[in-house]
Amino acid sequence: MNKYIEKMIEHLADKRDIHKTAIKRQSELWSNYRTDTPPILLHTQEPEDFKDFPKAFDYEEIQFDNEKMLYNGLKSAITTAGDSVPSIRANKGCGIYPSLLSVNSTYFKDKMPWVLRHLSKKQLSVIEPDQIQPSDEFKRGLETMVYMADALKGTDCKLYPLDLQGPIDTAHIVYGDDFFYDLYDDPAFIHHLLNLSTQAIIKGCEQVVSLLESTGNTRSGNFQFIAHYNNLIMPLEKGGIKFSEDTTTLLNPDQIDEYAIPYLQQLLNRFNGGYVHYCGKNNHLYRRIMETDNVYGINFGNPEMHDMKAVLTDCAVCDKIYYGNLNQAFSYDDIYDYFYKCLKYSKNGPISHILLVHSCQLNELESISVAWKTAADNVARCE
Repeated sequence: MNKYIEKMIEHLADKRDIHKTAIKRQSELWSNYRTDTPPILLHTQEPEDFKDFPKAFDYEEIQFDNEKMLYNGLKSAITTAGDSVPSIRANKGCGIYPSLLSVNSTYFKDKMPWVLRHLSKKQLSVIEPDQIQPSDEFKRGLETMVYMADALKGTDCKLYPLDLQGPIDTAHIVYGDDFFYDLYDDPAFIHHLLNLSTQAIIKGCEQVVSLLESTGNTRSGNFQFIAHYNNLIMPLEKGGIKFSEDTTTLLNPDQIDEYAIPYLQQLLNRFNGGYVHYCGKNNHLYRRIMETDNVYGINFGNPEMHDMKAVLTDCAVCDKIYYGNLNQAFSYDDIYDYFYKCLKYSKNGPISHILLVHSCQLNELESISVAWKTAADNVARCE
């Protein structure tokens, strides 16, 4: 196993100058600096030299073997191209922060860890915020991060945070579907639960960010940032944290205003901002996020459910970055037409407010780069 890991790390080290340039270009976009061609976050196939490497390990076995988890992460990291910044994480599942409130994840071979056994109202009602401490599961996640950070020295492949959800999602994971009944039946308890979830996120996230900083994973040259999802970086001056609001899409407008936004705002204030992800669609949640100043970016799990021309236009007007893949959200004639629409709709002044993720074959990289540059040049001429 070591020889495969060493070869992938050597490959990433050889591309360090490319990755430094990608960090610089993404950072400049977040800071509204105009560049000749906007960055594009590409993913492709494993390079030819790595085609015969062993397949990735299953989801369960990597939870108990740091070397196997590192191997899986590196197999993805070597597929980055364009302006993507390679990154990996301790892939502990979205139950990792809820574990600070004493729930445990179940592991599966064919899917990510998940929390199957929830806490009762009686159990949660007696917990106070000052009692929240890192769980053994969370500590193991931090230990895996330290192991990975040491392995990645000499590269600009970065660690990214443990799987962080927002307060609503975390409360739902901890308490289960009874959460939805008590939105109506026991609002005081829901506020207690959301306060616990928020404090658990703060305590856990502070440790994660501190570890990233101490291991050099928030720096490259003069740039300071947090990496995400094997392509994105977000400057620390914009917070750099990703918050998920998937469960929140199931709430009505009044519930969003009472239960979701205030606790999300606490986290945004604590960490100086960030970007928000959610799957599904909720028009009220979307409007509230777009009007929140220290939400600096947005990502949809289901962009095809949205009017993405309107969303990109809103991002341009509100000075937010849309991050993600949109190839199922638009009808288009060819790749140039697709790129042109994404860049045009998200443009305000000299800046297109988009970090587009795109996957392609190895033999398509050159033609993709040409189509992107041509589209960017033609959009720029329309100023």
